[in-house]
Amino acid sequence: MPESNEGIARQNADDQPRALPVRLVLWPAARPDFQAVRDIVLEAEALGANAALITGGRGALEPLTVVGALAPLTVRIGLLAEVDAAETHPYTAARRLAALDHISGGRIGWSLTGAREPGRIRDYVDAVHALWDSWDDDAHRFDKRSGVYIDTDRIAAADHAGPFYRVAGPLDIPRPPQGRLPRVGDDSTVDVSFSEWIGVVADPTAWRKLRARFEPGVADTAGRPPRTLRRELGLSDIPPQYSNRLAAAPNP
Repeated sequence: MPESNEGIARQNADDQPRALPVRLVLWPAARPDFQAVRDIVLEAEALGANAALITGGRGALEPLTVVGALAPLTVRIGLLAEVDAAETHPYTAARRLAALDHISGGRIGWSLTGAREPGRIRDYVDAVHALWDSWDDDAHRFDKRSGVYIDTDRIAAADHAGPFYRVAGPLDIPRPPQGRLPRVGDDSTVDVSFSEWIGVVADPTAWRKLRARFEPGVADTAGRPPRTLRRELGLSDIPPQYSNRLAAAPNP
């Protein structure tokens, strides 16, 4: 993450009025105020913003919880949560992010803080990916005729053993709709960098000042069906996960 909440906003301080969509980073206000965060995100979505990252920090509301509350209130905007590697185990992050992706219809992403060493960052991300990939995409069958709810042959242990994290797995919920959720940040392993994101304190006054710089009603999203966050960010889709465990299994 950038080192201060002014780092992103300063890049755009002298910009002329511009059209949305934009990608927002919501920094915590002096006092936690979910209603302010909710109102900002809902207005940003109505204007056509395509992503909002909820950050944490001292005194802030926990980002994954905030995103969970925002998911059913929004329709199109991508919602990203900052995950603190020092406080959140990869299994917990993988599970909660996957659940939110299911709830939102594939509109969830994440950023990672609390791990500065490149090796630790990579190991954390690899552990999360291994957990998401522990389910094949067709493992959840819902086949009433055969009585098969989950095809356990298409679920396997993650068995991640890295230099910093060891995770056996598998995850206890299906793979997220996006396969692997997009990650934003400022290191070399991210899917999207912070170069085009605009920071604002999650405070009504700060939002009004930023909001005034945007042309109203330019990004008309009415009538456009929701898209996954990966597509909103211009990323390619993740191929379905098929481990071919059934094909590799010996014949009885």
